[in-house]
Parts: sequence; structure tokens; C-alpha cells
Amino acid sequence: MSREEAQEKEYNSPYHHLIRETGPGIAYISLLRIVSQTVAPEPGDAILDAGCGDGRLLLELGDHGAAVFGVDISMKALRFAAGFNPHAMLSSQNIASLGLKSDSFSKITLVETLEHIPPRAVDGVLSELNRVLKPGGRLIVSAPTPLLPQPAKHYRHFRPDELRSVLEKHFVVERLVGHCRRSYLYNLLLAIGDNRVWHLRAGFNKLLRWHFRRFLESAPPLRALRLIAVCRKES
Repeated sequence: MSREEAQEKEYNSPYHHLIRETGPGIAYISLLRIVSQTVAPEPGDAILDAGCGDGRLLLELGDHGAAVFGVDISMKALRFAAGFNPHAMLSSQNIASLGLKSDSFSKITLVETLEHIPPRAVDGVLSELNRVLKPGGRLIVSAPTPLLPQPAKHYRHFRPDELRSVLEKHFVVERLVGHCRRSYLYNLLLAIGDNRVWHLRAGFNKLLRWHFRRFLESAPPLRALRLIAVCRKES
């Protein structure tokens, strides 16, 4: 089974929407929240989520009067995205060759997508995103690091210097930060898993979320499980 087929198989359900802020899901929901806060949608914005999948980030961005677009190559994923995000404009396209006008978007997100792109195609994708981003606009990228186990559907994970090098060919990297520190507590969250018994323990889950945000959410890039980069297209 190819990497693309493995990813497509997962879209037999809207699996990103089934993740809850319990167990290891705490880290994923935290990532979406930080990206959404970084994007900070406002009326008049045109926002593109490149590789939107089943639209979980689009749901997090919400409807703030911005024009929100989602693009993904998977029709299965987009059907779920449409059901959860009636406010968004969706299109099945390859993000390496978008049928969109240049300088169309003030903000673009590329979240948990770069690792799904064949290494030889990464430059082409970033060049295309640069083309459709307005001068001075922001690209927000997240990607896993080698500290996170690499599943069969991923081509690669990125060290901080690797991600910065890839992005700096096309954008100014304004900041690159780590998300989710590898620790004994994180290993405990993985061991607990997303078991339904923990959904009943509201106080326990609240304590885990507080502890995660206080001690694990931010991390030095070299000790992080994921990286978040904020980039700018030069004017």
C-alpha cells in the first residue's frame, strides 16, 4: 500500500473530528488552537487551508467574516469537510498546481501536510503557495519532528534546521517554535490513550489539560514533537 493509499483509507471516517482533548488528543487539539490563534481570522481576510483533509482546522478557524477556502486532493476527505464547514469554499486540487489567481490570500495554513508530500515535490508546493499568497501575507506551517514516530503514510519528519532550510527558499521565516515536549507525562498520556473511561473523569482530564498547557505545550524546537513556523512573503 502506498503512502497516499494509506492516507485515503483513513478517510473512511472523519477521523480528525473524532479526536477529543483527552489522552494524546490533548496535543492535537492544542496544535489546532495555537494555529487558529496565530491565523487570527478577521473580516476581509482570505484564508487558504492547503491540504485541509476532513476540515478539522477549518472548523477551528470558524466563521469570523473571513473568506475561508480549503483545498485537498481527496474527494472523500472533502465530503466530510463540507459537512462540518458549510461556511467554507472547498475544492479538490493538487496544492502543487492550484487553479487560483496569484496574490489571492492574506493567510495560508499548511498544517500536518508537509510530511505527506514527496521530498522532490516540496519546493514546487511551497513555490505555488508563495504565488497565491499576497505580498506581506503569512504562511503558518506545522510539521512533526523525528522525535515523533514516523508512520507509513509520512515521507519524512523535520528537524528544526531542515524545516527552516526548506521554508527559507520561498519565504522569510519570522519564527519557528516547538510544540509538545517529549516527557514522562506525555508518555503517560499515550499509555492512557483515548479510552472512554477517561471521558467520564472530567476533573482528571481538566488536570491533564492544565498540566499540558503549563509544562508541555511549548518546547525548545530540538526537544519538540512538532514544529510551528510563521513565514512571510516578501513585499
